[in-house]
Amino acid sequence: MFFKRIHSYSHQYLVLFLLSFLYSNVWSQTRNHYEKPITKNKKDNIYILHDGLYVSASTGIIYGNVFDSYKSYDYIYKGASSVFDLKIGGAIIKNLILHATVIGISNNNPVLVDRNKNTQNKMGKNYTFNETMLGVGITYYFMPVNILTSVSLGAGQFVLYNESSGPQAIMSPRSPSLQIKAGKEWLFYKKWSVGAAVIYHHTSTSNLIDEFFEQISSHRYGILLNASFN
Repeated sequence: MFFKRIHSYSHQYLVLFLLSFLYSNVWSQTRNHYEKPITKNKKDNIYILHDGLYVSASTGIIYGNVFDSYKSYDYIYKGASSVFDLKIGGAIIKNLILHATVIGISNNNPVLVDRNKNTQNKMGKNYTFNETMLGVGITYYFMPVNILTSVSLGAGQFVLYNESSGPQAIMSPRSPSLQIKAGKEWLFYKKWSVGAAVIYHHTSTSNLIDEFFEQISSHRYGILLNASFN
């Protein structure tokens, strides 16, 4: 467990900014049109276009491992984690969205596996292993079935919190991170839709410590409940 110690929480302020943006734009947005149906069959095939402001929020469970190796150490952090996914942007053409992406993954009381000693133990409730990503992405909706596919790229980071002797955070350097997402939504009120999605998440970082590189990487798969405004 050799992370570069950095005591910076600037990403929290960015999340607060995005939430403020969400509040000020969604609830104050006034347009002369809401849904503009396109009708191929007036009886049973009516759907909306995805255009204008886009806000999507998802939460769910994600599974997978984080691999951490340095010199003779070879660890795996494992266990189910909660995940939150926020996307804010707008349509660049009909049904194609360009957006900012904020992702937070949190594993309370993670299991630490020592692959050299072939042992595994829970780290305890005072430990939380997080993974974050700040980036940009695109989401496309296949209409009229309202199936979405999304890809986001950004800067990912691993964070180990230890609450046993006061809040302490050990953070890795920010490195390339990827999220792939696919799902299905159903319109339920004006421009609001709800649905479900599956995701794949990956972050990989390399940290130089005392002339040796620590390699940390994640491979996670999850299922989310999704709500969007567009």
